[in-house]
Amino acid sequence: MRQWRCLAAVGGMAVVLGLTGCGQPAAPTKAAPATDAAADAAASKGQPAANPAVPLKQFANPDRGFSIGYPLRWQPLENYFGTAIAFVGPAATTGGTMPTANVVLETIPAGTTLAGYFDASRRNLSGAIQLYKEASAGDTTLAGQEAKYLLTTYRSGNRPVQAIAWFLLSGDQAAVITCATSPQEFVKARPTFEAIASSFTISAPAAAAKPADAAAQPAAEG
Repeated sequence: MRQWRCLAAVGGMAVVLGLTGCGQPAAPTKAAPATDAAADAAASKGQPAANPAVPLKQFANPDRGFSIGYPLRWQPLENYFGTAIAFVGPAATTGGTMPTANVVLETIPAGTTLAGYFDASRRNLSGAIQLYKEASAGDTTLAGQEAKYLLTTYRSGNRPVQAIAWFLLSGDQAAVITCATSPQEFVKARPTFEAIASSFTISAPAAAAKPADAAAQPAAEG
């Protein structure tokens, strides 16, 4: 695989650099209920879990063939600097880091494997992101498909950032969902990040599906 491929993860984390920053504090909310041992075990493996305590509004883009949920008070930013969609939430504390999430889609060559794409993405990240370090990585599932997850820390200017990203392939597309905030706020934000990721769905883009639909129609009799 050529080194210039597999740039979706770099794009997703680069967008985080622009979105994280000082913000107004979020309104006080009730603490999320404690998770059970099974959910904790799943989280340790990067398995995103739905969370009834995190109500989501759904964003759908039929032309790109995906949908994803985001928290009600978060702001959606469509086509933000190369993303298919980005979201930014209110900071938990005055002057704190605003949590973010984004989806980046990338066209991949035929024959690309998830393992190959994931490994190339990690190499690109290590060379492109300031003070990039990996905390955990491995296999998981997302949108009912085989996926990979990556837990990282790096810096956005002078701010430390912790992020979790999920990678999957669908047809000729790679999808990377990246969620990030400060390391101090990451543990509390992770259930929200997992709820966002667990809501992700992907299928053939509408534009790609139209020729197949037309081909399925019987020829008109003359």
